[in-house]
Amino acid sequence: MAAFGAEPEGVVFIAASLSRELGVGYAVRADALQPEAVDVKRELGVTLRWADGSSSFYPVAYLRRNSPSADQKQLREQLGRNPLTVLPSRGGPVGSPLTIVDAQMVGTYALKISFSDGHDTGIYSWAYLHEIDPNASARSSSEPSRDD
Repeated sequence: MAAFGAEPEGVVFIAASLSRELGVGYAVRADALQPEAVDVKRELGVTLRWADGSSSFYPVAYLRRNSPSADQKQLREQLGRNPLTVLPSRGGPVGSPLTIVDAQMVGTYALKISFSDGHDTGIYSWAYLHEIDPNASARSSSEPSRDD
């Protein structure tokens, strides 16, 4: 990863507010599926601002439920086959809300998120975040038809 002020040509700067105490910036390669900005709010979720000017908000619980980790994929498959599947108990203090404990860039292609329930094996690629964007259907339905 390039040091600040020494970004190689063709690289854009992405600012990520990864905690209340620490604002961290990352240099990443420009790509259609990469956000221009990443904003992580521990209690709320992650907001990404894409190159086309749109933004996507992913609530904490939504990110946790849609974690791309192998164990979470398997659980979603089980729930698809049997909606009465017993869910594993959530780690962390009983009654405490689910929060983001840490978020780190993974190279130039993804964000690794650690949650307060102990889950920390999900690596959310920009392509995967595009795929699971909770606002995508609302955005596409508000765009004008291109049948002209």
